[in-house]
Amino acid sequence: MKQSNSAYRKSKEKKHFDKLGVNYDVSTGNVDRHIVKEMQSKIFDEIDLDDVILEIGCGTGIHTIKVSENVSEIIGVDLSTGMLKAFKRKMKTNDKISVVLADAEKLPFRSNTFDVIYFVGTLHHIAGASGTIKHAINEATRAAKSKGKILAIEPNADNLYLSLRFRLFTAQKNSMYERPCRISELIEAFRSNNLRIIKLYTIGAIPRFTPEKFLPFARFLERALENMDICRFNLGFICISSIKDRC
Repeated sequence: MKQSNSAYRKSKEKKHFDKLGVNYDVSTGNVDRHIVKEMQSKIFDEIDLDDVILEIGCGTGIHTIKVSENVSEIIGVDLSTGMLKAFKRKMKTNDKISVVLADAEKLPFRSNTFDVIYFVGTLHHIAGASGTIKHAINEATRAAKSKGKILAIEPNADNLYLSLRFRLFTAQKNSMYERPCRISELIEAFRSNNLRIIKLYTIGAIPRFTPEKFLPFARFLERALENMDICRFNLGFICISSIKDRC
């Protein structure tokens, strides 16, 4: 029953993002662009120039294209044909990037292939379905090399503003099943796959409704909050980094 429910949810998510496709990037505002840069900086902290990278849930390639500037090869996978079509349209010619239509729980790659595998805003789309985060992390663990890194950056259910926004505000981008992740469920998913967690913290404290003229001050305040121990696990996005110690 759980499997059929999971398959149904995936089909609904796929239809949602297939339809959204080319218009996905249009609604990105100044605050969203700011947090995207923040997320990318956290990815850059974990990669080397000669790494082979896999991004699971690449969407329209917002992160993939930028990360490709700093690595030897990156593959982006997504379940949505519409999102990947939009990705290919703006990718132009880039020998470092490959795009693959694939399910996060059934990756079409050999074991022990990638130096770094990351999820950004992907796991929260399957967070409501029992076991699916663990299954996705399990597949990533299989595909990662020994001593490879697995990262995730996901909206934080323990952040009051973000949790309320997901519950009360249905944005154009939001699908019917996505919800923020809890830190505890990500820790459990990583540890149940024998991954060694090396970093765990949260980032992002600027509400989406912040006017552009106030962004410089908001960014200053955000930096201060990110450096406070009391806010370590309460900001908008969870960042978790791990190492695969086994083969």
